Amino acid sequence: MKSIKILIIFLALWLILLLITFNRHIRRIPNTYNSEIWADKAGYYVFLPATFIYQWQGTQMPDSIHLKTGKGFDIIENNIVTKYPMGVAIMLLPFWVINHYFIADPSDGFSFSYTLISSVASTFYVLAGLFISYFCMRKFASRARSILLTLFLFLSTNLLYYTIIETGMSHSFSFFWFSLLLYIILKIKNQQKTETSDAIILGLTLGAIILIRPINCIFCFPYFMILFIHSSDYKQTFIQLFLSTKSLYICIIPLLLFAPQLYYYSYTSGISPAYSGEGFIYLSNPKIAEVLFSPNNGLFLYTPIVCFLMLFYLFNIKNYAKTLIPIILLFVLIVFVYGSWWSYELGCAFGHRSMVEFYSFLFLPLAIIDMPKKIKNTAIFIGILCFIYSLKLILSYDGCFYGNNDWDWNAYITLLVSNIK
Repeated sequence: MKSIKILIIFLALWLILLLITFNRHIRRIPNTYNSEIWADKAGYYVFLPATFIYQWQGTQMPDSIHLKTGKGFDIIENNIVTKYPMGVAIMLLPFWVINHYFIADPSDGFSFSYTLISSVASTFYVLAGLFISYFCMRKFASRARSILLTLFLFLSTNLLYYTIIETGMSHSFSFFWFSLLLYIILKIKNQQKTETSDAIILGLTLGAIILIRPINCIFCFPYFMILFIHSSDYKQTFIQLFLSTKSLYICIIPLLLFAPQLYYYSYTSGISPAYSGEGFIYLSNPKIAEVLFSPNNGLFLYTPIVCFLMLFYLFNIKNYAKTLIPIILLFVLIVFVYGSWWSYELGCAFGHRSMVEFYSFLFLPLAIIDMPKKIKNTAIFIGILCFIYSLKLILSYDGCFYGNNDWDWNAYITLLVSNIK
C-alpha cells in the first residue's frame, strides 16, 4: 500500500514537472539554439538516430544536419563523430523508442517530437533522484525536515534549470546516479556489510556514472569516504568492497557497461579523438575565483545557497568533522578540477554546472547537524530567498552569458533586472 502511495505521488509530481518543462519547450523550433537537440545536447543525443535509423551511415542522415543542430557532432566521410559519451543516449532510450515508433512524424530522429524526449526523461530521472535524496535525508531527519531539504535541494539550486530548461545536458541524468550512489553507500554503512545485491547495484551505478560523464569517476571517492571515515572496522569494509568475490561485480559491471563506448572509440579511431585540443591547461593556476564568483557562470553568484552551505559547514566542522570532511573534499575537488579545465566556465551554462549532480550529497549534512530553532528558521528564510533569486535568473536567462569577459558586471546586472523570457 505504501509503495502504491509513493508511485501515485511520483506520477503526480512528474506530470507537474512535464507541464512546466513543456510550457518552456513546446514553442521552440527544431534546429535553433534553444532546441534540446543543439550543440552539446545534439552530441549526446546523436547515438540514438545514428543507431536506430541511419545505421551509422552519415551520408544517410538529413542534409547538413550536424550544422543545423549546432555542430554537436560531425559527419566525416560517412562517419558520424561525436566527442560526447553515450550514457545520456542510453538513458533517453526508453522514451525515445516510444516516441520513434508510436508518436514521431516524420520519424527522422530530428523532428519536433524528438526535441521533447530529453524533457520527458530529465524530469523523470531528476524526480527519481529527488525521491532517493529524500530517503537518504530520512535516515537522519524527520519526515518534514527531509521533505523541506529535498525541496530546497531542487528549487534553490541550478538543478532546477537543468531539469526544466537545459534538459538535454548530462547533469540531470548524473544527478540520479549520484543520488543512488549516496543511498547505497549509506545502506552499506548502516548494515555494516556488503550484500551481493548491494555490490551489483554499486557496479551498475559506477558504470552509469562513468558512461554518462567519465570525469565524474574522480568525484566518487568522497562518497566512499563515508564508509571508511565512519567505520569502526574499516579494514573489513575495504576487504568486502574491493578484495572479496563481491568486488568482481563492482569492477566488472562498469567495464561491461563501458564496452560499447570503447567500441565506438575504435569506430572513430583516427578520425577525431575525444575532446581533441582540450585539456587541463590551468593546473598550475586554476581559475578558482572565476568558478566561484564570476558573472560568467560563477557558482556562488547564480546558486548562492551553495555559498551559505559551505560557510555553515566550515562553521560546524569542529563538531561534525567526520560528516563534513567528505563534503568539503568533494567541493574542493570539483572546483579545482574544473578550474583547471581549458573552458573553466563550462561554456554556455547557468551557475557553474559542475556541481549539479552532487546536490544530494552537499545537502545531506543539513539532515544530520543539530540546529537550534532560531538557526532553522534563518536557514528556511535563506533557502526561500535563494529560491526566489535563482528562479528569477533562470526565467530571465537565455542560455549563455553574453558579457565581454568573465568579470563583466554590467552584463550580469542587466540580466538581473531584465524581464522574464
